[in-house]
Amino acid sequence: MSLSITTDPNLSVSGYDSIAASTTQLRYVLAESDMSGKTDYYVKITISELTDFTLYYVMRGDGSLIVDLGQAIEQAMLAEGLTYVYYRLTCQAFYSSTSDTAINSDYTFAVISRVPIKSSKQSNLWDYVAKPTNYGKFLTLFDVPKFWENWDLYNWIINLDYTGTTSAENEILDINLNILDTSSVGDIWAALNKVESYPLDYPAEANQKYLRFHFEVSTVQVTEQKLYKLEPECNNPVMIQWLNRLGGYDQYLFEREQTINQEAEQGIIWQVASSDDISTITETKKRRAAKDTQTMVLKAANLTQNELQALHDIKLSQDVKVWLAKTDPYSGNDWVNVIVNGGYADSFTTGKTGYTYLLTIEFPDNFDFFTAKQY
Repeated sequence: MSLSITTDPNLSVSGYDSIAASTTQLRYVLAESDMSGKTDYYVKITISELTDFTLYYVMRGDGSLIVDLGQAIEQAMLAEGLTYVYYRLTCQAFYSSTSDTAINSDYTFAVISRVPIKSSKQSNLWDYVAKPTNYGKFLTLFDVPKFWENWDLYNWIINLDYTGTTSAENEILDINLNILDTSSVGDIWAALNKVESYPLDYPAEANQKYLRFHFEVSTVQVTEQKLYKLEPECNNPVMIQWLNRLGGYDQYLFEREQTINQEAEQGIIWQVASSDDISTITETKKRRAAKDTQTMVLKAANLTQNELQALHDIKLSQDVKVWLAKTDPYSGNDWVNVIVNGGYADSFTTGKTGYTYLLTIEFPDNFDFFTAKQY
């Protein structure tokens, strides 16, 4: 596994240089105004997900710092026994006089992934950060994600710089991507240094086939325009959401097969002691079954190569959820964590489409999906 850390590319006369080309390097620079009249400045790095993680670094004389965080984060993870996929880092600069005084705070973001996540400017994950130039990409593996009727859709973006009023600017498109309608939905980015998620509303008209949208902060665009394909709800729907290798959540609506596997554990079997005549004994053994496990097979058909590879990521994820409600599942914890049970291999032939994907999921012990679901 690899660690990739967002770092602001160093803008020089010749453009973006590659000073932070290592995927685990963090580059930090104090402005001259921050350093004026101050001495003994240093940087403290903390991580929201690792409560006991704190590192101190002494700045260079020019107010710059380049530090490799890979080994330190790995050691902190092992010490706390955690397996997070993404981390939110706070880098706070201080200077010393009679007491330590904060200068400013900057934020960054780290993702554990199968391969290093490099961006177009050699600065890792920077393509996925919301910003008014080189707009931030959404943390999804799908080229054109799908958006299903009657179900919420959540979008994930790294937000390091903005708080306050934002808006989702929507364009409703027909099959030829002609604009049919537009809308603007206001929202609030309440905190820095986080992965943001926003639900969208599915339009109802039959000729509306695509949705294209982006986010703005104070009317300034900060994310890419993302195209979503609008889809009708399938039969026997099951919504899966998983933490992908970019550190965001993807989701997909599967059709479950009608056959559900319900397996009870053998449990403990013991002999029943009895002194009665053998002809009158009605019980010689007892059994206590400790658990009952429900598994089901989910299916997605007519997939592109990109969709198949994006769905394969579910089988690598450490966090896979089944929604128990169609809308706003986070408000009432209307979801349950599941694990992938078998069928870990998927194959494709480059240049072809029409793939079918099967996913076998296992629910927690003694959990009944059909009783818990709210639709």
